[in-house]
Amino acid sequence: YFFSIPGHLFHYGPDNFVRVVVLVVTSAAMAVMVGLLKHRRDRTFEALRLSNARYQLLFERSPAGIFRIGLDGRIVACNESYARIVGCASREDVLGHPVQSFLENPLARAIIVERLQREGALTNHMVRLRAKDGRLVDALMNNQKVEEGSEIVFEGQILDVTKERVAVDAVVESERRYHELVREAPDGILSIDLQGRMLS
Repeated sequence: YFFSIPGHLFHYGPDNFVRVVVLVVTSAAMAVMVGLLKHRRDRTFEALRLSNARYQLLFERSPAGIFRIGLDGRIVACNESYARIVGCASREDVLGHPVQSFLENPLARAIIVERLQREGALTNHMVRLRAKDGRLVDALMNNQKVEEGSEIVFEGQILDVTKERVAVDAVVESERRYHELVREAPDGILSIDLQGRMLS
């Protein structure tokens, strides 16, 4: 209507006819491009949704306790395994609590934070936790500092290694008692190999 000759609706001069054809072709091309971009956007959102769902599933099903702690020391996110390790019924019982409330030595947090600020990460760091029910838990921790814009959080994983630690301590104690028994025995004790060589 805009390009048509005045008084002759949808009748065009030679110059304006070219403009109308270009307008129609570019409008169709733009419509196709918008459709393709919308389709690509929908596929990208679907891929992102699936990726987030897989991450959430991994987070929830991990046997390791996974956590995120704010710079103020409060636990902002954790999975059910973390809640179980620190003796809580659910992660809702953990969220918002200061992490110091789950450390045997509350001063350990300051040492860990100082190292994380300096080194950026801690790997296979042993930490002793005090569960909500009062039992002590030996945990192997991996932790890293994450900068999210102007905000800093600490995220990581812990594994309960209490049983393994008790087993190692039992072996060490057994060997100590054995050596003490041998050293203090009133009889002479020696060990030899199959060729008759004295070993001890």
